[in-house]
Amino acid sequence: MGTGGRRRNSAGPGVGVGARARVGRLTGLDWTEAGRAARAELFREAQRVRLLIGGGVVGKHRAQGLPQYVVCFHLPPVLPLLLLIVIVAPTVAPPRGRRRVPRCAPALDAFHAVAATPRAGATRARDDTLVAAVAAAEAARQPHGPGLCPPPPPPRLHPRLVIDGWGIPSEQSPKDGDAITNAKTPVMDALYADADGYTELEASSLAVGLPEGLMGNSEVGHLNIGAGRVVWQDVVRIDQTIKKGELNSNAVIKKTFESAANGNGRLHLCGLVSHGGVHSKQTHLYALLKAAKEYKVPKVFIHFFGDGRDTDPKSGADYMQELLENLKEIGVGQIATVVGRYYAMDRDKRWERVEIALKGMCHGEGEASEDPVATVRERYARGGGKDGDEFLTPIIVGGDESRIKDDDTVFFFNYRSDRVRQITQLLGDVDRSVLPDFQYPKISKLVTMTMYKTDYPFEVAFEPQRMDNVLAEWLGKQNVEQVHIAETEKYAHVTFFFNGGVEKVFPLETRDQAQDLVPSNKSVATYDQAPEMSADGVANQVCKRLGEQKFPFVMNNFAPPDMVGHTGVYDAAVIACEATDKAIGKVLEGCKKEGYILFITADHGNAEEMKFEDGKPKTSHTTNKVPLLMANAPEGWSLKKNGGVLGDVAPTVLAAMGLPQPEEMTGESLLAKDLKRSAE
Repeated sequence: MGTGGRRRNSAGPGVGVGARARVGRLTGLDWTEAGRAARAELFREAQRVRLLIGGGVVGKHRAQGLPQYVVCFHLPPVLPLLLLIVIVAPTVAPPRGRRRVPRCAPALDAFHAVAATPRAGATRARDDTLVAAVAAAEAARQPHGPGLCPPPPPPRLHPRLVIDGWGIPSEQSPKDGDAITNAKTPVMDALYADADGYTELEASSLAVGLPEGLMGNSEVGHLNIGAGRVVWQDVVRIDQTIKKGELNSNAVIKKTFESAANGNGRLHLCGLVSHGGVHSKQTHLYALLKAAKEYKVPKVFIHFFGDGRDTDPKSGADYMQELLENLKEIGVGQIATVVGRYYAMDRDKRWERVEIALKGMCHGEGEASEDPVATVRERYARGGGKDGDEFLTPIIVGGDESRIKDDDTVFFFNYRSDRVRQITQLLGDVDRSVLPDFQYPKISKLVTMTMYKTDYPFEVAFEPQRMDNVLAEWLGKQNVEQVHIAETEKYAHVTFFFNGGVEKVFPLETRDQAQDLVPSNKSVATYDQAPEMSADGVANQVCKRLGEQKFPFVMNNFAPPDMVGHTGVYDAAVIACEATDKAIGKVLEGCKKEGYILFITADHGNAEEMKFEDGKPKTSHTTNKVPLLMANAPEGWSLKKNGGVLGDVAPTVLAAMGLPQPEEMTGESLLAKDLKRSAE
């Protein structure tokens, strides 16, 4: 080839000023000598944009939602430029089933032609060659629509696993209580060893919208993961309202307490009483008691649900003593019933458990006591794993007078919804078909601190925040089909909580409970007796969905590390972690077989700390970080190592799928791509 003496129209007939003008319009540059400085600036900007070849757009143009096809490729060292060609065109839906990013022949022709042009004195020749390639591409557009390349391919296929309660031990975590590290987990060990596909995320405290220092939980974790942002939790909103002295002026609380005072004068406050902070806060109960006093409610009865799961198993007596001291100071209220959360807060449709709690609260069936603190301590002294706060059978204080009766007002103060749905469903007469023969009191009204379920008719003191464009909703808007899978204990988390705290099924979201809700084991009282839970069944269903090649996005939860972790039985937790690892291995093999990229994370820590430093069993969550792992990804992909939170997971998935991130998602993608390696 010549070094510069070629005619400007040497590209062929019909290629000349018009083609150059079109390229100029497309790139925003003119092709005169004066325009070369502007082109140089474009190249420098292109080096910062970081785009993939042939329509796999992940750079700033796609992030801004512009319908553009962007083609860029690296030139050899002799031409240290990043050549960028931008074609603005309407978005055209790609054919289903195509997964690989296509190589755009006209663009590559332009690359090879320009790269082959000698450097010295060949500026005009390189311009002419590029113009010719653009014109050839325009002439051979095919049915793909206008532009250099075919439309972008469908999103890459991505399943996402949430391992419930799988944290990363800290230096302070007792080594002999770390069920995760001490378990045989070859699959996760291998994934941890892949430095490019591993990072750590904050999953507690302010990083997930909780108060400073508060451990994360399943509800909060799934909300943040699905929302792609830090979701400020109801507990923070309630805390701030109390701090400002505004709880008494909350319209629903004011109306409820005034109604109780003007009615039969009887108000029942029901909920978990501890400083665990996962489902409720004891300070919220104190604030409600002060409000009841202000509104002159004559009789206030407290139905004390024992914790022992998010707190020390035998700490309830101390919480109760603290409550009694505050009752004396505030001057209103009395303990009516003490019952463990195992009964009052079941969520696995073990209705016989809820019935035991209601028989105590409504009918007075249980152990009578004039000193509930002493009675609880006597239960502790009996020994055994089932004498802790979680498993307290009803203790009746105050006899028949303190039972829930006809025309009474009932207020549930838990702010987390999943474990008080069943008991409020029955007491509030939403659906009593599961216990039709129970003698329910005809209460005046039932009110809840937060929304427990969208179709419950109860008044709510703190209405839910509206979150637009959570991941499940946004995928539907991007025409991406999806399915969410879990066993019974965690199905609400992969649907209701993951979808932003709403029951809504978003467009293109398949929710087939007959297949994707895998039954939890109901043959055991606690999961330390069957620590594998239904992990294998969940893995099988995930693999089935992967094999259908219908869902670019498959999401699931593995429950054993959390649910068994809550039992405080270390040996069982080790088995739970090993069973989960095997299930993950099964899913990983399915991803490799079907061409999926796998992301694995956790919602909070638990099983990595099964003991306190003194060796006593620990049943609560932790404030430790959790992993984010990526497997079966393209060469050159990696995860950024520092500063991640759960709210960054959804943006990372979108970036991997080549989809834009909605502006409501304030999280940041942790995906990094080595363009040279990715394009190979």
